[in-house]
Amino acid sequence: MRRDWLLAVVAFALGIALTAGVQERAAARTLFVFYEQRDKAGGADANVDIHLQRLTETGQTGWAGHADPALVATAKDFETAPAACEDGAGGAIVAYEYRFASGQDAGDKDIVAQRVDASGKALWNNGDSPVPVASSKGTERHPVVVSDGRGGAIVVYEWLGEKKDVDLMAQRLDGQGRPLWREGKQSVAVAASPATERRAVAVPDGQGGVIVVFEWEGENGDMDVMAQHISASGEVLWNEGKRATDIAATDNPERRPCAISDGAGGVIVAFEFEYAAGEHKGDVDIMAQRLSGDGKLLWSGAKDVCTAKGLERRPVAVSDGMGGAIVACEYEPTEGENAGDIDVMAQRLNAQGEMMWNQGDRSATVSSGKSQERAPRALATSDGGAIFVFEVEARTGEEAGNVNVMAQRLSATGAMMWNQGDRSAAVCTSKWQETGPIVLPDGADGAIVVLTMVGPKGEFEGDEDVDATRLAADGTLSWNEGKKPVDIAAGEALERNPCAVIVAN
Repeated sequence: MRRDWLLAVVAFALGIALTAGVQERAAARTLFVFYEQRDKAGGADANVDIHLQRLTETGQTGWAGHADPALVATAKDFETAPAACEDGAGGAIVAYEYRFASGQDAGDKDIVAQRVDASGKALWNNGDSPVPVASSKGTERHPVVVSDGRGGAIVVYEWLGEKKDVDLMAQRLDGQGRPLWREGKQSVAVAASPATERRAVAVPDGQGGVIVVFEWEGENGDMDVMAQHISASGEVLWNEGKRATDIAATDNPERRPCAISDGAGGVIVAFEFEYAAGEHKGDVDIMAQRLSGDGKLLWSGAKDVCTAKGLERRPVAVSDGMGGAIVACEYEPTEGENAGDIDVMAQRLNAQGEMMWNQGDRSATVSSGKSQERAPRALATSDGGAIFVFEVEARTGEEAGNVNVMAQRLSATGAMMWNQGDRSAAVCTSKWQETGPIVLPDGADGAIVVLTMVGPKGEFEGDEDVDATRLAADGTLSWNEGKKPVDIAAGEALERNPCAVIVAN
């Protein structure tokens, strides 16, 4: 009897501990949103800073003791284009463009970085200044940031040199802000041919390094998709470091790549493919290819993803959880009564590159209303499907020209799950222009969506704010009783160009 009583007490105590642990983990899951803030006065020459706001899973903003945003970069120069990753310790590392406003370096643009802790406090250089990532006499721009999985970050960026050639470079920072590659004296060249390399997409390799996928444009205007692998020590791995690996390099333009991990050390890459000649000239399809961790093409030729008659553009991809990918894109017919309309479509590829939805005959519909549905973003769900968030612009009526943000969820079989498939779920549908959605997981098979709001005609015309809302797994809005989004930044200045990262303490 005593033994049973003791076991019951232990079980009860363990239950409390486990419940408390779950609650603690849930409470600790927060979102960091970095954004630009520009003074309205001064126009294009107005100072631009970078601020940070914290958002909890329940839609509460602010920090312990105050609700004001944290100040990340507030120099008299121009700080723009933030990109961030978590630091593994409850904070984040953010890299951004730094353009000198005056002095002998006026107009020069570098890449710098700063680390903030869980309270929003800037850590590097005592918070007084960022650490330089790249600061040559050329122009460094468009940073892309991924975690190295060891408390630091890898920053990939474009470098525009004196010859006006664009190359891709990368540097790794440790948790103290020290550059690790090339003894910290220079960045690693990811791709530095006489051609133009741009639109980098970075995928961590799980071992402290990164696979970088990018668009390559030659002097004749041809565009290909290529990739290179950089190790944790900064070694350029593929093709003995002499050149990148071709993912798609035909005589037709291949461009706008997106990439995800294949879960086995490699990547799956989707991209636009435009026919340059023949009966399909001008037609644009979405294709895909898979690379192993050592740079070998795993599929025999690029695989079809979306290949209807018309223009398929702007692919995005997420993992299907089984070694394959779900890819979404815009689709614009060029013929017939629907010519000029834009819809969002999607297709699922298995690990062998085979199309799974609709027996591969056609893509699955995400949204196909009479409005312009465009710029999809995607988030994987635990059932092998995905949530898609996209812009919707009304074409006719009183709302013509107004842009809202909507969403839809597809199951692992490609079936629409929200509103019985009759219509998309509303994310944000005010009279403001809602644009540029960012979608992140909420930890419960729903999504947190961060977006930019542009004021309509009238009192708020030209104003720009950053807002957020949360979609539950069933497509309902859970913050502010679903009536309005949460203000991340809604002051008198222009708040724009957000980036967001989930931070788990």
